[in-house]
Amino acid sequence: MTKLTGIGLQVDLGVPKTVNGVITQGARGGDPATGATTDNRAFVRKYKVAHSLDGKDWSFIMDIKTSLPKVFEGNTHYDTPELRRFQDTVAQLVRFYPE
Repeated sequence: MTKLTGIGLQVDLGVPKTVNGVITQGARGGDPATGATTDNRAFVRKYKVAHSLDGKDWSFIMDIKTSLPKVFEGNTHYDTPELRRFQDTVAQLVRFYPE
């Protein structure tokens, strides 16, 4: 996984694979030095997803109804995984763009 400026997260699957959904989950804050947890909680509420085979040409997952990049509903709680499905697409790289 790679964090990029302007992009929430990029995942390299290593080789092209058929992708038909993503799972997001938030996180609870902590201090890596001491291992102590804090009350800081983070999660994404809305995001777009883009995919690429080569890292140069990117396409967003599109909303069939509007023909615009689909805005996915994210998490409502930091600790609960949320699955969002979309039409099968072949990709090696997947990017998340928080809204």
